[in-house]
Amino acid sequence: MTDLTLSLAVIAVFCCALFGWGRIVRWLTAGGTDRGTPPSWAVTMMLGLALLIAVGGVLNLVRLANIWALSGLIALGLGLCVAPWIRRAVDSGLPMPHLPARTEIAARASLLALALAVLIFTIATQLPPALYNFGDDLQKYFAHPVRMLETGTLFGSPLSAMGSESLGGMSFLHGFIVAYFPLTYLNGVDAVFGLFLCLLLIAGFAWRHPALAPAALVAMADLYAINPQYVNISALYMGSALILAAIFVTAGPDEAGAPPPPLALGLIYAALVALK
Repeated sequence: MTDLTLSLAVIAVFCCALFGWGRIVRWLTAGGTDRGTPPSWAVTMMLGLALLIAVGGVLNLVRLANIWALSGLIALGLGLCVAPWIRRAVDSGLPMPHLPARTEIAARASLLALALAVLIFTIATQLPPALYNFGDDLQKYFAHPVRMLETGTLFGSPLSAMGSESLGGMSFLHGFIVAYFPLTYLNGVDAVFGLFLCLLLIAGFAWRHPALAPAALVAMADLYAINPQYVNISALYMGSALILAAIFVTAGPDEAGAPPPPLALGLIYAALVALK
């Protein structure tokens, strides 16, 4: 299995797990029901990411943020993701998904094609990169997830930089890579997966509105074309994705002008602060 195939498979699994965790937030904000208009799947994934970071903080507090806990979080997210499909298969009373029109299919295919093309290119060129930042990456960011997996917590000592320079949210996400892959792949969390989440959020915005697909394609191309002066593996694209999610939760078309759920916005803002 090539690095590209493995990377795509890992990203697909993690996206499904985030969607499963996001369903918990949607269920809570809907008052414990699954009724109503289905929300944007991309925003649901970001809500899952925010909830996952919050759970990671609790695991670090009780010193249980190890490889077994992280594996359990992924497994639980995958279970929550496939649960509606299993329920629909055994319950004939549930409505079947609406089949989109040809124009919707073409618009959605173009959005996903561009997102996947950028993803494949970034995997091929930046995973792993030729070098890392000696001052930030090798001295700080590499050490935090390794310590977390070995001790169950990111906290090292009162003299540690954790807490003053970073709250550990990004290091917790790095732990999912360190648990299964070499350290050299840490760049993939933000430079690859974080960028992909940003692209998916823009694509998700135009998912139900084919007329917005051309504008969404231009926005996705601009997102990748603009040089962010990427210098380390901190939360550049991850932070941008959370900000986009907050905007879409507040004013997205899927919310139909309703007030944004306080729980959803609170989780997103807390995750944004915790990242760095």
